[in-house]
Amino acid sequence: MKLFLILISLTVLSPVYAAEQSRDVLALWDSQNGKLAIDYSQIPIHKKLEFVFNFYGLKLHYVDISKNHPAHFLTEDKMKKYKGIVTWFDHEGMKSPQTYGKWLRNQMKRGKKVLILGEFGFAQNDQSIPEPIEKVNETLAPL
Repeated sequence: MKLFLILISLTVLSPVYAAEQSRDVLALWDSQNGKLAIDYSQIPIHKKLEFVFNFYGLKLHYVDISKNHPAHFLTEDKMKKYKGIVTWFDHEGMKSPQTYGKWLRNQMKRGKKVLILGEFGFAQNDQSIPEPIEKVNETLAPL
């Protein structure tokens, strides 16, 4: 009987803590290539996909990679707040595709969920020179 009372008191008196889950998703876009979107409201992620994320309680945070390359400012510490990463590029070719590919691969290895729609964006550089297929495959290996 004492054991039963102890168990009841522990369950009733102990506070219940729900694990806080991140609702933030990083949405990467590029204003310099493709259809030259002026701001994020003109890109496919915002027009066709954001409402789905919102329905599930997720909030997109947009970053223009042509102005803020994720590998340069999104440190491991800053990435902790994001549940995942979504990209929807309508073109191939970006500045520093190998740096971006390495950063993306590291995020996947750290357990970030990644959704890539449209083009990879890192299969060629901004001069339309294809990246070595080994580098592209290396980036996608964690998938």
